[in-house]
Amino acid sequence: MSYWFELNGFMALHASAVVVDGLAIAFVSSHGGGKSGLAAAMIQAGASLLTDDVLVLEERHDQWEGRPSYPHMRMWPDEAEYFLGSYVDLPPVQKDTEKRSVTIGDGGFGSFLDASTPLACIYLASRRPEGDGPIEIQPVSRSEALIELVRHSFSARLVEAAGLQPARLDRLARLVRAVPVRRLVYPSGFDRLPEVVRSLHNLDANLF
Repeated sequence: MSYWFELNGFMALHASAVVVDGLAIAFVSSHGGGKSGLAAAMIQAGASLLTDDVLVLEERHDQWEGRPSYPHMRMWPDEAEYFLGSYVDLPPVQKDTEKRSVTIGDGGFGSFLDASTPLACIYLASRRPEGDGPIEIQPVSRSEALIELVRHSFSARLVEAAGLQPARLDRLARLVRAVPVRRLVYPSGFDRLPEVVRSLHNLDANLF
């Protein structure tokens, strides 16, 4: 699917995104970086889900928009237990994984926005394993942001084999020129997520 998006001129990032006051905020991370947990914490605080795990971006009139996916999130059992109180009745995403499928909106958890939304900021998220320390949010240079977003794109071998890598790099370069990218380092532990959400709101109050 991500390769199909590339063929048709879209960007696909390994990210989750939420919407606050008409603007999308994306969380990009590697496995275990906590992007779904961050998105869920934002939803719990009043944001709407735009997409979980795969963020498709479209460039329209010199503006980048995140496209909605489907009204579901994938949570590990401890995440689901924290945000919903229990996970035992939630269906598994696949037979060979412990992750659970969580319905968003329509009587489920939080709300879902089924509309393309302007992208305001991208956060490169990582957790401190010890669960201690401050929350750090720092700007990322365009060159570093470009490298990081290449790392968090999909289907690298297919894109390169099809000769699409130059077009991908060109789109990513335009993306990092238009949308700020920041590094978010925060302590692990669900009890610290509300503090992370407050830090993001305080930093981006002008965006929200």
